[in-house]
Amino acid sequence: MAHCKYSLTGARVLTRQGLNYGHLVVADGHIEALLPLHQSPPRPWVDCSDLLIAPGFVDLQQNGGFGLLFNDSPDTDTLAALNEGNLRHGTTGFLATLITDDDAKVAAAIEAARQYQGEGLLGLHLEGPWLNPNRGGIHDSRQIRPVSDKLLSLILGAADVVKVVTLAPEAVSPQVIGQLAKAGIKVAGGHTLADEAQSQAAIAAGLSMATHLFNAMAPISARSPGFAATALDQGLWCGLVADGVHVSAANIRLAQRLLGEKALLVTDATPASGAPDLTQFAFAGKTIQVKDGRCLGPDGTIGGSNLTMDQGVRTLVAMQVPVESALAMAGVHPRLALGLPRLMPGMKAELVGLCPDLKVRGTVQGRQLLEVAG
Repeated sequence: MAHCKYSLTGARVLTRQGLNYGHLVVADGHIEALLPLHQSPPRPWVDCSDLLIAPGFVDLQQNGGFGLLFNDSPDTDTLAALNEGNLRHGTTGFLATLITDDDAKVAAAIEAARQYQGEGLLGLHLEGPWLNPNRGGIHDSRQIRPVSDKLLSLILGAADVVKVVTLAPEAVSPQVIGQLAKAGIKVAGGHTLADEAQSQAAIAAGLSMATHLFNAMAPISARSPGFAATALDQGLWCGLVADGVHVSAANIRLAQRLLGEKALLVTDATPASGAPDLTQFAFAGKTIQVKDGRCLGPDGTIGGSNLTMDQGVRTLVAMQVPVESALAMAGVHPRLALGLPRLMPGMKAELVGLCPDLKVRGTVQGRQLLEVAG
């Protein structure tokens, strides 16, 4: 393949030191250097003087998007379509998320992830089926079930692609959590009524994350911290759905201040994400209506979101989260949560260019530079 080198010039670039002006040099799909403004960069140039460049967004909880649901079609075509749609919204990496379903669907998702040869997919997030049925939310209650040796063995044998498993700490033994963590799978608490003692026992066994913090879990009270407060107190990696519906602005700000780099922006995306004309879809055997930015089931239960990662960043900033923190929650912290390194010279270029209003102007994913029309 022909050598390809270009410079993204004059942008404000997000680094560990904050937002700094410079020239970002990309060679053969990899970051070569970040040069100071006074140094002349290699040609050709892509003028980015009005842009902000940050690490590409990474979504750790993407059920679907762009009219598709991973549970409906857990195959390589769906994974490719999700990546293609994601690039228009600045997302260069994602965990395809399978919500509570039968063992055969889990096996199909694992096979699809192993067969997929394209870009973007970082692995699978299995949200369920070992949840508390009293906090199942929109999940199919008929499929929420206890741990079986068969499914546990399937998941443990697929640690090459299964990166996160969401479970209710009270629904499994600490031994199961320990087995998953020892296999290299991140264990997240969610859809749970675990009390503080159950939560602490799960954390001691290896649980390290919280799925859509504050949602589908007991609220914090003065003498009953439950899982949510324990997650904050212990500094777990915590996913936050910043769509203005799932979590209040005050709780988002509180979590971001307490958690620092452990705060993660996630979408909990559904077929309505990136599909503004979609007014309803089927999800976990229920019809979900999409109206006024809400995805609601027949009884008013939230059924995921219609969020994309770039919208989430804009919402965080509107909630008065500093822009540097919002971008880190979207593109830096999720990488760290998965055990991936920060982007630096020598690594694959996964970048997003944002206009002053934080709308996506372009996305770099390796050798591909996608320009997004304003």
